[in-house]
Amino acid sequence: MSTGKRKTKSPKCIADLPTLKAAAPLVLPSFDERRPIILRGIHSDVLDGRAFADIELSLYTRRTKDKKPYNYRTLHANKQLLLAASPKFTTIFRRDEAGASSPEECISDDSDAEDDVEEEASLSDEDISVASGCMDADVDECCSNEVSKHVADPKTKDFLPSNPESVQNAPATGVLVRNGAFRTWKAVISYLYDTQDRIIFRPLTSESWTKAKTNAEEPSDPLACSPKSVYKLAHQLNLVTLMNRAKAEIESNLTSDNIVEELFSDFTWRYPEIIAMEVNVYSKHSTDPRVLDAFNKAIDQCATGKFPHSPTIIKSIVHMLAHRDTSLSEPWASAWS
Repeated sequence: MSTGKRKTKSPKCIADLPTLKAAAPLVLPSFDERRPIILRGIHSDVLDGRAFADIELSLYTRRTKDKKPYNYRTLHANKQLLLAASPKFTTIFRRDEAGASSPEECISDDSDAEDDVEEEASLSDEDISVASGCMDADVDECCSNEVSKHVADPKTKDFLPSNPESVQNAPATGVLVRNGAFRTWKAVISYLYDTQDRIIFRPLTSESWTKAKTNAEEPSDPLACSPKSVYKLAHQLNLVTLMNRAKAEIESNLTSDNIVEELFSDFTWRYPEIIAMEVNVYSKHSTDPRVLDAFNKAIDQCATGKFPHSPTIIKSIVHMLAHRDTSLSEPWASAWS
């Protein structure tokens, strides 16, 4: 007699089991999508009496000839916005994080540390020898009352602190940031705040002074910054869009006059994408007499140890030559002779 219960058929093998569809991966909104919402919430808090800036970053503005940072300034920022832009800001906000690079190591390859020598061209040779290399390229020159009590008239012996060692590790209030200068951070944070992603780049120091003087935006914009310094900081923070913009800016300023200097700079060898881009630009100008002459001089300087990281660059150039469709031209042959 039937009990009325229906027997279910058990699967004979795994293939008979019902197939479960994998859930679609969760895609978080991008920073560009979240930024207006975050800003609106912050503005609401400000209207309620809260401060916009809730974190202080202590950043150097100058350095001595032996790469010691000093003249720290405090940059005020909004932590929520920065963390939304990149989780890597979390490690930056940890004061004295174990394993962090030393200040000297971080600024030794800053791209425009020589700019102030050109700006002080009216000084005597003795004054210039003191000033050379003392200041970081991304230095805010418009804040004489705020920069530091250690900065005096560059024509006097008080241009540098009497004992730089005593002030290099004496930051202003806030989290001590070891990577990047005050001007660079100020420009990058302003870019992250700006819903139109505006940023103004300064000329490369390898460009001619005449061209730099004709750049109307550079001297007047307080947020103008070095594309190399921005690329370096964006790379650390994994800000890919900003990295690409800085890279494009560097590429747009490469010419026959400065491509060799840029190739062998202390900046280029650190980033494979920059090496590839600059080697490509170099290949387009490789037969220009100015490039050939500069390249021969650079090779001679490599032999004397001036460019300790030159093998990385030379290998990339040789690799490019090996994969070019055309054979070595006569100018190239002379370049390697």
